[in-house]
Amino acid sequence: MKRVLTTTLCFAFYSLMAQTASTFAGSQYLGNGGYNSTANNAIASEKYSRPFGLALDVNGKIYVTDEHNVQLIDGTTNRIRAGYLGDPTAAGAIGSDDGTGTVSRFFMPSGVAIHPTANDAYVCDRYNSTIRKVSKFVNTSNGQIVSTFTGKASFLGGFKDGLLSAAEFNEPVDVVIDANGVLYVADFGNDCIRKITSTSVSTLCGNPKNPGFADGTGTAAKFDAISGICLENSTSLLVADRNNKRIRRVNLSTGAVTTVISGLDAPNDVVVAKGNIYIMENTCIKVYNGSTTSVFCGSSSTAGYTNGTGSVARFEQLQQAMYYAADDVLLVVDEGNNVIRKVTLNPAPIADFIASPTSATVGQTVVLRNKSLYGQTFSWTITPANYALQSGSKLTDSLVYLTFSTAGAYSVSLTATNSYGSNTATKNSYINISNISGTAPVANFSAAKTTLTVNEVLQLTDQSSNSPTAWEWTITPTSFTYETGSSSTSRFPSLRFTAAGTYSITLKATNANGSNSATKSNYITVTAPNAIAETHSLMIGVYPVPASDYLRVNLSSHQGAVRAALYGTDGRMYHQWSGIQGDEFRLNLPDQLQPGVYFLRISDERFSSSIRISIER
Repeated sequence: MKRVLTTTLCFAFYSLMAQTASTFAGSQYLGNGGYNSTANNAIASEKYSRPFGLALDVNGKIYVTDEHNVQLIDGTTNRIRAGYLGDPTAAGAIGSDDGTGTVSRFFMPSGVAIHPTANDAYVCDRYNSTIRKVSKFVNTSNGQIVSTFTGKASFLGGFKDGLLSAAEFNEPVDVVIDANGVLYVADFGNDCIRKITSTSVSTLCGNPKNPGFADGTGTAAKFDAISGICLENSTSLLVADRNNKRIRRVNLSTGAVTTVISGLDAPNDVVVAKGNIYIMENTCIKVYNGSTTSVFCGSSSTAGYTNGTGSVARFEQLQQAMYYAADDVLLVVDEGNNVIRKVTLNPAPIADFIASPTSATVGQTVVLRNKSLYGQTFSWTITPANYALQSGSKLTDSLVYLTFSTAGAYSVSLTATNSYGSNTATKNSYINISNISGTAPVANFSAAKTTLTVNEVLQLTDQSSNSPTAWEWTITPTSFTYETGSSSTSRFPSLRFTAAGTYSITLKATNANGSNSATKSNYITVTAPNAIAETHSLMIGVYPVPASDYLRVNLSSHQGAVRAALYGTDGRMYHQWSGIQGDEFRLNLPDQLQPGVYFLRISDERFSSSIRISIER
């Protein structure tokens, strides 16, 4: 169904929530049975009937399967290339006949995939329980030849491994093809993943005689109603396991099955695009960013047909999808509305921010924290300008520390920008500063993050009120060092934790009128490098994945110099890089590094994130 995609998991500190849905092809109606009496029609007026599958051929043309047809979107024209031409509910529309063009017949074709070199299409002929081959599109004068590639036409289906001529399937619903031309089929009725080479069919994983839920290898793994699959990379396959409400991962070499995402509603398909995993459910698209799942577009509870942004959009029975790089969008089959929908992946920013605290005294540190969606660069404005930036902050940072020298009400604006536009959020009289004298401090402090890993540097920020003049920090246990010239008496100390554990922090703040202490017990959690538990505050893109000789890294919203380290799953650090500058850089991998799975940790002066990568040599 979908082309081979390479995954690079990008972790962001903001959620993805506002994508725009529009109609890409088809004329909307409810039900089924719509059709055009001609084979070639404008995509906007094409009457699909229960469309289901999508695939992109090597020439940029898009295959669409519907109730009994295999169709091709060729620019602005939709062409029926195989199956019955006419009323899909008519007698004679259903069949299993091979032949050229509209002489051939199908019985609910569903998933479709394209051979990476031959450009032939392979179609899951669902209710015939076969895999059909449709020869490549040459031009409109040349018919496309339909043949039965493997399986025995049967409405009841069956299950048998073996030679292509002997193999049996039961409602194959989706198919993908790897770079070597090997097919992987979601055998819906048999609750398993089948592997098809040029000569034979075998079962990669799943138990046809015992559906259910179980992670494991081969027949020890169990699925329940596989509805869609996607090649995550050259070594793994993602599976939409509908009745188990999960996305599963399959190792293509071993057949080992693990669970990636749980707690879904009813996933119908899964797509990897631009570092995220997208899940098609009946009435919405969800996104998994490596740590959390959220509704990306549509409503998880309300069906309909509405083009719009984010939660305004409405869908009716989404089926299969693909990433369409030409427009940088997801194309999604909206079966209930009989159309193909287009969903953008890169909207203009939505600016937002918070301050802490919003009521402070003169000289007290206030933290401005960017909460924008989709922003890549940022610009702050504070009025009136009676303030000073602290701890190396700049007005282009995502996180800004400042103090105010004069009592009054201050307004704050943040402009977030990306390549698709800009957006500004303004909060008038947002921060209120008072001038209190003759009073002892009230101690308070914060950390940029509270969960980090061994050897990661963390800055503490004094936020005490009433203008303290001296500070004393106590951290327990003492498995840390002070960094960047700071000490236990610095206002903004930087710490490097050298051992995993939970740390408590006390700040004593003093001025001429007295002292006050604040303690936050078990405030900082430090984990080993392979136990990744963090807020993912850097947006990272890494390619190629799998890698062999080097990694190319893209960053946004980071501050200062960058450090990188490569850890194994055992927590051992295998290599590190330092002195890195800029938003894009190359990391050359050491020659002695063995193939396998690693964690790449990227850190700047405030934040860090880790990405799971694989290395093949």
